[in-house]
Amino acid sequence: MEVKHISGDPLYIEQQLQILLTDGWEIIDVATNVYQSSGGLRTETTAYLKKTTA
Repeated sequence: MEVKHISGDPLYIEQQLQILLTDGWEIIDVATNVYQSSGGLRTETTAYLKKTTA
């Protein structure tokens, strides 16, 4: 079994998940953090995935 995580802007994560799910990866968990930065509120999403190999 392979395990990986990706993190970044929610739109980036959405695009990456479309690719990874098509490639056989499964989502274990997804979390989005909202935090204050100098430019205002920001969000960062982290997705944990697994892929079972034969």
